[in-house]
Amino acid sequence: MKAKGNVKRYTQKAMIARVVRECDMLWRLQILGRANGHCEICGAPGPQDLRDSKWIIIAACHINSRGIWSTRWNLRNGLAGCSDCHNEKTIIEWLQTTDPDRYEWIMEQRRIQVPDRDLDLQEILRTLRDAA
Repeated sequence: MKAKGNVKRYTQKAMIARVVRECDMLWRLQILGRANGHCEICGAPGPQDLRDSKWIIIAACHINSRGIWSTRWNLRNGLAGCSDCHNEKTIIEWLQTTDPDRYEWIMEQRRIQVPDRDLDLQEILRTLRDAA
């Protein structure tokens, strides 16, 4: 009997991990697509030709840590950034000057954290799929 319980628990964890990976991928695609291949902070272009040795990697950056699940997949919590701009100090300074409302929202979300168990991953996944 115990083996069945372990299998069920493993299956549930695997399903959650799959949903988390899909949410991460969809969030990343939304953030990078919104920036059209450029760093949102300095405007540096991403790679046009991967054979060019001077290309810049543009990454989808979380403003609040990925560990804060209540904002992990919120599109307001992300921006496309090059390696030079992908640091908290630069991002916060940029937000304060270009989008003070978003900055205030980010700071408020840092103070209010929703426990992971209260999140509806399926609803988050549906929202990200609809936004794509």
